[in-house]
Amino acid sequence: MYKHSETSSIDSFLEPLETIASTIHKEKNIEKAVFFILLNLIEKIKLGYSEGYFFKYDKTNKFIKHLNSYFDLKKIDNYRVDFISTYLDNEIFFYGTPLESIISGTNIKTNIKKLDHYDNYKLFSIFNNFTVIPISYENTYYGCLILNRLSQKEKALTDKELHILKLFQYNFSLYLHTRELEELETEDLRLKLIGAFSNSIVHELRTPISSIIGFASLAKKKLDSPEKTTLYLDYIIKESNKLIKLCEDISDYSSEDENIKINLTTFNISETIRKAIAKLNTQLEKSNIKTYLVIEKDVEVTYHKEKVITAFYHLIKNSIENSDYNKKERFIQITISDDDKSTITIKDNGIGIKKHQINEVTVPFYSSKLYGTGLGLTIAKEVFTKLNFNFSITSEYGQWTKITLKKEI
Repeated sequence: MYKHSETSSIDSFLEPLETIASTIHKEKNIEKAVFFILLNLIEKIKLGYSEGYFFKYDKTNKFIKHLNSYFDLKKIDNYRVDFISTYLDNEIFFYGTPLESIISGTNIKTNIKKLDHYDNYKLFSIFNNFTVIPISYENTYYGCLILNRLSQKEKALTDKELHILKLFQYNFSLYLHTRELEELETEDLRLKLIGAFSNSIVHELRTPISSIIGFASLAKKKLDSPEKTTLYLDYIIKESNKLIKLCEDISDYSSEDENIKINLTTFNISETIRKAIAKLNTQLEKSNIKTYLVIEKDVEVTYHKEKVITAFYHLIKNSIENSDYNKKERFIQITISDDDKSTITIKDNGIGIKKHQINEVTVPFYSSKLYGTGLGLTIAKEVFTKLNFNFSITSEYGQWTKITLKKEI
């Protein structure tokens, strides 16, 4: 137990430590969390340390490697700055060396002034005296914080100072443990999604490929019948076009497009709608569908313009493909409303969607159309979700369908 006076002294550190811990656990970027910890250990909490490093442990290759650091250049001689800069990113092996026994334990090791000379941790040989704080959680070792004192004079840590370092040790260990669990969960989910997506792709590709092979075999047997050969070749062309379209949609859906950030532009939504309508003009004319664009108040967004055009293209194309040809007048009305939220609606008087299908139409590869790829609405929803629009579909089967995009605040 600490004496009452010592405990009172520690109490003065608890509030800033609580703030530090809260900040760390909210931070998703490990390097930022490391920098924040070292900054506080050196600058905010006055324990006499002049520089600090975190070395991450690689369990596979059994070495520790510098991840991030903070040190006050004003307090370090130029020759030491050059030395540190040179060796900062080097891998520092410790397996089978005296350093292994120091950092593989769970206790904080303090006032270490010298290690036997090994080239593979030359960086530590210039330290005056330093503290090693192993970072581990439930027998999993993540690495260590290493703090160096500017003064060559050895200074024993008080109970209070040691307690403060233990609080940092616990919080940082818990932080890295939490991040590891999140990464494992994310990776597991990613692999499951890749597996499901791959299976769907294989299934969707197999159908047109099988048709192409079948019709090609029939055409080969009927070379003496030009009419039948022409019929089979027409089917082959249709299936091939479906295959090409499917590949294009898969590419749009699965590609994260690393160039999005550098291709960002600011534009009005109405501009992208007009361009999407222009691309579908031939199909609209053939289906005798009138389009109406009502702009009560335009919406300005910053994003990859071509992706937004593609999203509206898929929404309008979906309305065209769901036209009700029993109706004399067919229309698609797109409205940008002037309300408290930016709202865009795309409404048609087509065949509608059955209630049990509404939640399925945005699922990848779901399609009720003969030559649909089942990715159009999925691609559109993905784009508008990234633009922070809530995507919803309502429909009255046999009457109409309405897609609503409402900007989330």
